[in-house]
Amino acid sequence: MLGALPPPGDVARSLVATGEVADGSFVAAGKAADGSFVAAGEVAVLAHPLQVGVGGLDALQVLLLAMAAASTALGLYVGYQAYRGFRRNDSTPMKFLSLGLVLLTAVTFGLSFGGSLAFQYDVAPEVLRPAWQVSVRGSQLAGLACIVYALHRRP
Repeated sequence: MLGALPPPGDVARSLVATGEVADGSFVAAGKAADGSFVAAGEVAVLAHPLQVGVGGLDALQVLLLAMAAASTALGLYVGYQAYRGFRRNDSTPMKFLSLGLVLLTAVTFGLSFGGSLAFQYDVAPEVLRPAWQVSVRGSQLAGLACIVYALHRRP
């Protein structure tokens, strides 16, 4: 969990005479994660490998965003291939498989990511958050329903 103390042995302590706190550190009084006493004015610096950031995001956020984008791209590719199969063979199940994959991957990711940004930066009013959440889950449900229909429909 980000923001939590690392296991004992990963905490480096140093005395801050001026009271200034460096980025990625905190001032504490009490017991440190390794069981030793931390006096007021002593800084515990977290030695966490995912604290390095890119453009204001930490490495974990960048990794999760990249993985979501990659799975969306793969879903679109598979959906496109299913659409080509529908066009080539005029197969209704392939049409629903293609539609389901696009709804499940690209539409859901787009709604989720776009809505997250809109609410984070106060572009959309908070009163719309429940409707946004329903639309994201509705897109997932519709995509899965299309895929199930494609798998169980007889040509």
